[in-house]
Amino acid sequence: MLRKLTAAGLVGVAFIGFVPSAEAADPCENRFCVFANMEGRGDRAAIPVGDDEWLGPLGLRDRVTSASNDTNRRVCLVDWRTFMRDPRLCFAPNSYHEDFGRIDYPNGGSWSNKADEVEWD
Repeated sequence: MLRKLTAAGLVGVAFIGFVPSAEAADPCENRFCVFANMEGRGDRAAIPVGDDEWLGPLGLRDRVTSASNDTNRRVCLVDWRTFMRDPRLCFAPNSYHEDFGRIDYPNGGSWSNKADEVEWD
């Protein structure tokens, strides 16, 4: 016979919680993360605070379409241009943007797939 458990029936019962392993921890915690797809999906790079990072070796140059800044520092994406001012897209501390396609690019179009480097302010 099945019995319903009530709150009274749980008195004195201890629950063992799940403790995630280090591998299961959020890789973007206390870092700036860039993503190849909208809404924080797809290929990702987690950049530690203060590390300026060229996105080419990470396989994300001109592929970033969303980002999350889970730090207390301002950070910028830079699009390196030849013989032109280098446009920068900056993120306030603890901010997130899910779709760079909605952010106007200074020379027309959007910021989607334009970033070459991460620079910390």
